[in-house]
Amino acid sequence: MKLKLDTVRLKPNKADRAQIIPLGDCHLGYPTTNIKKLRGYIDFCLEKNVYVIGLGDYIEAGLTTSVGNSVYAQTLNPHKQVEEIISLFSPLAEKGLLLGLHGGNHEERIYKTSGINITKFMCRILGVRFFGYAMFHLFLIGKQKYVMYTCHGSSGARLSYTKVKAAIDLGRFINAEIIATGHVHETFSQKFSYYEIDTVKRQKVTKDKYIILTGHFLEYPESYAEMKNMAPSKTGAVKISLFGDKHDIHTSQ
Repeated sequence: MKLKLDTVRLKPNKADRAQIIPLGDCHLGYPTTNIKKLRGYIDFCLEKNVYVIGLGDYIEAGLTTSVGNSVYAQTLNPHKQVEEIISLFSPLAEKGLLLGLHGGNHEERIYKTSGINITKFMCRILGVRFFGYAMFHLFLIGKQKYVMYTCHGSSGARLSYTKVKAAIDLGRFINAEIIATGHVHETFSQKFSYYEIDTVKRQKVTKDKYIILTGHFLEYPESYAEMKNMAPSKTGAVKISLFGDKHDIHTSQ
């Protein structure tokens, strides 16, 4: 089976580098969603020409069949949630900064109950690529090439270190310089080094792999996480900088 690959030449925005923010776990419609912070990230990307990859769970999608109380707690019905998130993402798509969208398990709720893939509809309206459950990306900037793997994720981890472990475990069978996953409502980025053999030069070389948990926008008080006695975690997202004049990756939160 042929693996999906998204190949894009990125335009540098400053200092010969392009920047990407994987953006997801917005849960628009849930009472504790920090919509102001989400809009702030989108405005920043528009102002600074930062690319965005949608990581899923854009909407709460509380249904009568959903786990928890979100069907009653949500402040907008799912239809209005979809309209609102499309409105938020449209300026990014119009400017060519929204590279595509993954679906998340909250969008999957709608698919399971109706057979309607709401993320595909969002992509069609926005005019961007549907990334499905997971996607390899080949980013070209200047003379440099970078390989990134993104997915919404499915880990049931509850503790910070087990959330990170689940992302690291992806690296056991995914060979990419950057692995970015969401779902666990944690903001984390770290470089891990490993050795391999350069068969041309016949010597050991050190290479780096970046593991990223892409963050979320659900504030803790009165949230599902508080009800389940889960630890609070920082809201927001991770910014990835890819350099064109040299092969280098920086991340910041």
